[in-house]
Amino acid sequence: MVQTTEHTYHGPWRRLVNSAAQTVGSIHDDEAAKKSGFEGGFVPGSTVGTLALTSVFDRYGPRWMEGGWYSLTFVSPIYVHNDVRAVGEPVPGSDDLSVRVETVEGRVCCSGRAGLGDSLPWDPAQDGGRGAEGVLPGVPLGLEYEEVEFTLTTDDLRVNADAAGDDAPWYREASPWGGSVVAPERLMVVALRMRPPQPLPYEGVRQPGMWYKHELRLRRPLLAGTAYRMGNRIADKGRSGRTVFLTYEFTIKDADGTELAVGRHGVKWFGADATA
Repeated sequence: MVQTTEHTYHGPWRRLVNSAAQTVGSIHDDEAAKKSGFEGGFVPGSTVGTLALTSVFDRYGPRWMEGGWYSLTFVSPIYVHNDVRAVGEPVPGSDDLSVRVETVEGRVCCSGRAGLGDSLPWDPAQDGGRGAEGVLPGVPLGLEYEEVEFTLTTDDLRVNADAAGDDAPWYREASPWGGSVVAPERLMVVALRMRPPQPLPYEGVRQPGMWYKHELRLRRPLLAGTAYRMGNRIADKGRSGRTVFLTYEFTIKDADGTELAVGRHGVKWFGADATA
């Protein structure tokens, strides 16, 4: 049961689905994850993010789809046996919302912030300034990917929503804008599947990689069954503690070339020199 007060949103406890469990060698694969010292395969970040955003839509409603942003950081893994919920709390002194996904034991798995407006939820001035010159030498900053066209179906959206236990009707049937709305986190999946224009050597890191951050600024809702175009580039890389990170930035445009959304997703690895 959802509990909403004037100050805080608490979503229902639920278990998430690892919809990427069959991706052999990824962090979602039990065997690969256990080799890296984890309990098992991670529930995908797009599923965790979809759950986190339930608090955002509870707070802002349709307004968010017409001009909103969020930034989510994945703090610790969620496994299929974890009971988790989304929590949203107003940020004092602003109209922003602090969001998180937590376990019954109180472990924070995902945390972030969301709000209305056209501001970017990241600072481009930081790009390349956190040790970029010392990591992933074969992965050039600014590398542009070939733009692709994509169309998402209601079935595509249902997979993501079902995995997160999100029963919002917008993703399954008519919405205030006509057809089914594309869940924002589904865009991260589209971006992740884009292929670079050349083979990239991921040197100096230990596989598998892990999503660690999702960020998005949305200007207009995207609809199922409509063709859009996505561009992608490598925006940032560097080192943070024992990990090496790589950040991709994507843009989404309609058939007329109008920008509808810009987002970032980041992957991190343990550095090859990191100790357990």
